[in-house]
Formats: sequence, C-alpha cells, structure tokens
Amino acid sequence: MDEKRRVIGGKYEIECVLGKGGGGQVFRARDLRLGKQWGIKRVSRDCQGMEERVLSKVDGRLCPRIADVVEEGKWRYLVMDWIDGESLEEHLRKEGPFEVREAVRIGISLCDAILSLHGMQPPVLYLDCKPSNLMRDREGKLWLIDFGSAVEQNGQQAVPISASPGYAAPEQRIRDARLRCADVRSDVFGIGRTLYAILGGMDPSRPPYGACSLTDCGPGVPKELARIVDRCVRERPEERYQTVGALKAALCGFTQRTGRQKFFSFLLSAGVWCLSALTLWQGIGFYGMVPIPGLLRWEALRKLGGTLLSAAGALICQKWTAGRQSGPGGYEPLQNVLRTEKKAERWPLLLLTLFLFAALPSRAADALDSGGETLPSPVVLRDARMRKLLVKEGSVLCTGEKVYLELSPDAFRQQEELEICVTAAGQESGRQYGYTLRYCPQKEGGDGDKFPASFSGAGVLY
Repeated sequence: MDEKRRVIGGKYEIECVLGKGGGGQVFRARDLRLGKQWGIKRVSRDCQGMEERVLSKVDGRLCPRIADVVEEGKWRYLVMDWIDGESLEEHLRKEGPFEVREAVRIGISLCDAILSLHGMQPPVLYLDCKPSNLMRDREGKLWLIDFGSAVEQNGQQAVPISASPGYAAPEQRIRDARLRCADVRSDVFGIGRTLYAILGGMDPSRPPYGACSLTDCGPGVPKELARIVDRCVRERPEERYQTVGALKAALCGFTQRTGRQKFFSFLLSAGVWCLSALTLWQGIGFYGMVPIPGLLRWEALRKLGGTLLSAAGALICQKWTAGRQSGPGGYEPLQNVLRTEKKAERWPLLLLTLFLFAALPSRAADALDSGGETLPSPVVLRDARMRKLLVKEGSVLCTGEKVYLELSPDAFRQQEELEICVTAAGQESGRQYGYTLRYCPQKEGGDGDKFPASFSGAGVLY
C-alpha cells in the first residue's frame, strides 16, 4: 500500500517513507495546520508501549520528543520532532569511514547519551546502538532516534525484547528466553560495535567482519584505540568495560594522549632532520679525509663511527615517528581492508643514503693512484749510528745527536719530484728554523745518458 500523501489523524500528511524495521515503520510528515515537519513512527496497538514510556522520561536533548499520539485501526502513530540531518549509516554509505578524531568524538557523545539513560530511575538500557539509529543534525549534534529495543532495568539485569544482528551483545541473542538477559555492559558492547563500524567502514552483521577484531581488520586505526574497541566487544561481559563511564574515560584519555602525541611526533620529526644533517656532516668530514694519512687513521675511524651512529639514531627516530603518526590523520582512509599507513619522514633518509653511496665512489677514485694503492713515505730518519728511527709522520723528535735523512727512490713514483719540509727549534732558545728540500729523480737525456738526481735546499730562520 502506498502511504505517500496519506493523512493521519486528519492533520499529518505523509511525505515519504524513511525506513522500516522490526519495531515499526518511520515516515516524514507535514503538519497541515502548522506547516511544520514531523517524524512519525507507526507501531502496532498490541505493542506494550515501552518506547512511549521511555521517550516521555528521557531528556529531549538526546532524542526526539513525542508531540502527539494518533490511533487509527490496528496502528498507533507516534508523532515526534523532526531531525534535519543524516544517520551515521548514510554517512558511511556515501563517505566511507569517519576520521579517527571525529569517530572518537561521536563515541564520547554516545557515551554521554547512554549514561543519561543509565542514570534514570529505574535505569533504561538502550540495547540498540548501531549507525542507523544515530543521527547528526546540521550542527553536528548526535541524536538517538529509535527506542524500540529499550527496556527498564528493575534489578541487576533486564530481559531484552529484540536484538540487531552484528550489534547486539551475545547475552541478548540467546535463543532461550529464560536465559536471555542484558545489563549496562550490553550497551558497552553496542557502543563498541558502533565504533567498529564507523572507524573501519565495515558492517559487523556481514561475515567475516563480525568475527574480526578492529586490530586485525582496521590497520589504519591507532592501536590504542583499536584495543579500546576490542575490549568493548568481548564475548564475556566481565571482560568488557564494566560501565559506560569507564569506556568514556578511556576514550577521553585517548584524545588527551593524542594531543601529546602530536607534540612528541613533532620532536621526533625534528630529531630525524637533525640527525640526518649530522650524518651528512660527519659523512662529508670522513670523505674529505680520503686518502687517509697514517696519522689521521683514528680520526677518520671516529668520523666514520659518528656517521654510522647518527644514521642509526635518525632511523630509530623515523621508526618512532611512523608509529606515533598512525594516530588521528596519520593514515589513508582507503575503502579497503588492505589499508596502509604513511611512512613518516622516510624520504630524508633515502636522500641521505643516495648521497652517501654517490659520494663514496668519487672519493675512493680520488684516493687511488694509477697502481691502485697508497704508497708509504719515502723518507727514513736514521741516527748517528745509521739506525732507523721509528718516528711517526708529523711528530716531534727531540735529540742532541746528528740525524740523517734517507730517501729511497723506489718508494715513490717514477719521474715524481719530492719536496720535504723540516722545522727545527732550539729547546732552550726557542728559535725556529725551517728547511725545504726538493728532490728531482734522474732523467734520461736525448742521447740516452742519465743525469744524476739533483738536490736543492733552503733554510730560513723564523
């Protein structure tokens, strides 16, 4: 039967059908006298009227108020405030999963609404938390729109009258009515399933999502938030949060920690950049020492070790940053179970690695000669008895005896000119003398004769 344009009670004209469920059918209607829009729910006259009793008691800021009740034939029509907005289910269908921060805000608002029901005398259990029963108006305010499953809890437990597949707690779905029960932890389960749906974009009433944890099926969700949701939906009620207030405290704690997370993530990101710059500086210092003289070998090793340590520190900071940025806004909300996180600050390290690998061959090429090796020093010092003195290059030799300088032509390249600089200082007077000795190896003349090596020297008093 087409309900459109039908007039109820002589004053409410039905404009469209909004939905239909086990609790009844919902319409949008226009008041013929006031020109105002209303939401109308049609239920059977045989219904016990629990929804009417609950709606007459609850705060009008949480759910639509009942303005009128019209009875026609076997039906009773509940005329309620019209909410101009969309349900969370419609948003999921059009836009996909909610951003983490917005989902947590919805979860906290839902906890506040359910807590107000639990605080009534007697307490009222909502027992039907799901995206289709939650609406947001144009201002973003959350509303509960269906109390067809709500019951009053007169003792420790209440007997539920219905259960939504995928969202109802296990104790609500027991076939035997004598064993079926519900308490405040059943609403905790419903809130957890709702968060599961709006965070992951998955309908828990459809397999395999109902059997999957958010940790496994929603890799883009922060692990701490996923653990909160997974605790809500555990099979055994005693393993869940025992009150909705405890769940709200956990969600509020998560939002506070994510605020601090942003600050620490900023510090870690800055650390990645600073350590990357330090690695670059150390690497330039190391490569600038190639070829490495014997005296500076330990200094070069120190710079190489510093390069490796700073690079390791940058990599560790990058890993921590990537882990922390998987919080609000740190993932790509792809419409797929196979979602991936963004890798934070990975490209600076990649750029640094490319630089190091590009610089190494060029510096190594400069370090190698045509023979492919670094030659030892051709200068040997001997004492008055012509014994070899073991003196490191660049060090100071204190002696009161004659010192002889020996050159070995076999130790340096052919046709290479050698320049030796020696500085002497008087131990008592402090006067310094500088000597420069130039050595030119033998050359072959045009007629095949060989000229002997030539020496030239100069001394300067400083």
